[in-house]
Amino acid sequence: MWRYAGLPQPTNIDRKQVASKWVEGGWREISHRNVTLGNPAVPRDYDREFPELRKSASEAVSNLAKDLEMANIDYVRCWFQWNFFQPNISSASYRFPLDDFVSKLKSKNIEIVAVLGNGYSRFLPVGIDENDPVGYLRSLAKASREIVTHYSNSIGVWQIENEPNWWFAHAASGWRRGKIWQTQGFQDSVLQTLHNIVGEESPSSTIAINLEADRKRTAWKSYSKYCDVIGIDFYPNYMKPLPIDVTGFALAADVKTQVSLPVFITETGYPSGPKLEGYNEDNQALYATEASQQALSLDALNGISIWRYSDSGWKSSPMQENYFGMKRKDGSPNPAWNSYAETIRTSKSAGYSKQAMATGAATSVSN
Repeated sequence: MWRYAGLPQPTNIDRKQVASKWVEGGWREISHRNVTLGNPAVPRDYDREFPELRKSASEAVSNLAKDLEMANIDYVRCWFQWNFFQPNISSASYRFPLDDFVSKLKSKNIEIVAVLGNGYSRFLPVGIDENDPVGYLRSLAKASREIVTHYSNSIGVWQIENEPNWWFAHAASGWRRGKIWQTQGFQDSVLQTLHNIVGEESPSSTIAINLEADRKRTAWKSYSKYCDVIGIDFYPNYMKPLPIDVTGFALAADVKTQVSLPVFITETGYPSGPKLEGYNEDNQALYATEASQQALSLDALNGISIWRYSDSGWKSSPMQENYFGMKRKDGSPNPAWNSYAETIRTSKSAGYSKQAMATGAATSVSN
């Protein structure tokens, strides 16, 4: 999102990359590789103003809105990351660099699913202590109230936090740091706090929670008290390029039975690389088509969101994280973008009423 907020590209991730795989019972480390890319716990200093970037951001947002409109996208899911609004925890004032982004997408009747309170370390203000659950929660509540109040008339859906049933894996990957993510009761406190703030400051809004679903082990019902919609995230090809298999989406029926709430696929996708690991653009396009068609065929699903709109110059790890964009870094479309747009067009022509939720601008540039 930094591109559309008029802010500089964040520092890339710097850590000892752990090559790991999911096996029965949890992640298992299989090797180490040293990678020098930056430190996700120390975000770029966003305190400064960047007038030259603001101008390019306005043009980028206009182009994005036009692109999404032409593709018949209904929703964009995007990070409203904390340090955009409060770069330093010591600052008592807030700023709102996404106003132009929100305004222009709304003008094209593209709704926004804003992700509030995602605790990835690179999204946090300078000075926040990820070892102090009380202080973190107090600061999170104050900032989140400012953000929701500011956008209460323009944002209709708020996703609170991100994959709370997968925080341990985020921590293992270095995306979250500090002891708070393993503190007993902290997760419920965060979700309850964010739920209450949205309910108080924007009572007509819908609250969503997204959950990792590939393991199929989550106590789905335990999260339903904090939201109006459950999102499930599927990446069946995250660790292997083949076979392409989206039959796991059928889990949505079980989830819906347990939670008695609408169910969306909030994230799913297939990387176009690295080619050395067997990924390519043609398979990405095939996945986008099959995933969309499978979601449309299931009565238990209300919609699908493909991760993600575009790749960027920011680098994450493992390496496939840098290739999920349906558009390349230069903005040119991968075959997946065209196949996704065509699936949406034909489904709407056939009278399907389900929502096409693109993670587009949001997630593609918030890394």
